[in-house]
Amino acid sequence: MPIVVTLAVLVSMLGTAVPVMASEITLAKNTDPISPNIYRIGDTINYVLTVSNPVTNTATNTLDVVQDILPDGTTVTLATNVVQEPGDSNTYYLDYVVDVADLQFIAGAWMVVNTLKIGGTDSLGDIINATTGKSSVVIQPAIDLEKYVNGEDADTPTGPSIVVGAPVLWEYIVTNTGDVDLTNVEVTDDILGLIGTIPSLAVGETQTLTANGTAAAGQYANLGTATGTPPVGPDVSDEDPSHYLGEGEYSGLTPGFWKNHTDLWVDYTPGQFVGDVFDIPAELSDLADDTLLEALAYKGGKDAIGMARNLLRQAVAALLNASHPLVNYPATVTDIITDTNDALATLDRDAMEVLKDQFDMWNNLEGGIDAHGNPL
Repeated sequence: MPIVVTLAVLVSMLGTAVPVMASEITLAKNTDPISPNIYRIGDTINYVLTVSNPVTNTATNTLDVVQDILPDGTTVTLATNVVQEPGDSNTYYLDYVVDVADLQFIAGAWMVVNTLKIGGTDSLGDIINATTGKSSVVIQPAIDLEKYVNGEDADTPTGPSIVVGAPVLWEYIVTNTGDVDLTNVEVTDDILGLIGTIPSLAVGETQTLTANGTAAAGQYANLGTATGTPPVGPDVSDEDPSHYLGEGEYSGLTPGFWKNHTDLWVDYTPGQFVGDVFDIPAELSDLADDTLLEALAYKGGKDAIGMARNLLRQAVAALLNASHPLVNYPATVTDIITDTNDALATLDRDAMEVLKDQFDMWNNLEGGIDAHGNPL
């Protein structure tokens, strides 16, 4: 289970370096820079190691050895036979590259621990043995992107086969797989551009963004990228492709075509009433006794009944397209009637307009049959 560690918690956890006193000698161990002392795998930690004989001391210290034990267990001898009069101070510098193998889980976070060690005697004959450690938090931010096309994780060609002109739904599933929260998570697509931004993504959290399109002919591929910002250090990102194969073509003919070619109608008749095909709300009852042929000639208006006329004009054409055996329409008769009834029931202009625009797009796909009913 990942540990949620925020920057404020880390700084509070680490505190500041505390000198260690032994036989009147002071050890201090820090990093450069001192704050925030938070690193990532592969980062270089610049240790600053100081050994001081306080000015208040009356003895001279002779250090046989000054050593540093790196997080990987390697012991580095920094100096030998160091003589320090009161007030003297020696500073040593040591670099270490953070390795995942050296991590220790301490106080709820992954850390690397470095230890400064000295040994010697002073002029009073006292033995000097002292150590001090420095713990640095190592965060491991990570992000994962999985991209789906029409419900399939189509990383490789060909992906799902989709009829040209049919709707395409891309899903961008973003998960924080690291151990720190991420902010400003941006999801982009090399073809579609910016998909959206997730302000914050907690450890283990998943959010999904979507994009819509219309299938084009041939093999299609696009690449999604998710990029997030951890508390410190560079952004993390992940990529995932998706594919589909656009095959065949949908077709659809306009209300004007069906108005002028009533001899090509299948399953419906020009004199059939609108109210016998669709559920017309009481508020729109004036439309129920109009014929389907009259509906194909509807003119819209600004009020709800005007938008209902606009919708029904396209919906009747959609029915005639879907019912004709030579027209490969993107929707079935049942779906057209159900969706139209639902939109009319809302009495909401915006809801009706959305469906009207969808039918209008499909009704302008062309193809299927010519004016004589011959297949194209």
